[in-house]
Amino acid sequence: MSKKTPLVIVTWLDSVQTNGSWQHLSDFKKQKPVTVGTVGWLIQKDDQVVVLAQSIGWTDEDNAQSAGRKVIPRCCVQKIEKLQEVE
Repeated sequence: MSKKTPLVIVTWLDSVQTNGSWQHLSDFKKQKPVTVGTVGWLIQKDDQVVVLAQSIGWTDEDNAQSAGRKVIPRCCVQKIEKLQEVE
């Protein structure tokens, strides 16, 4: 693709949706976040967010478009690893 948009895997913490019904607090079991791995082209990385694109299309490198964007809060990111693209 391009060095401007490297292919990466982001390991991050996500919230958990527990049972939505009423429950006695005495029955509550301790919860923890879920570790998630998301793969995509890195299109934004700053102090607040990491944004990955699922798909990138282009007719030339200066005319790229993206779709299927995932916005991950930076405070949830554990690590970002570059992946090797196969040609």
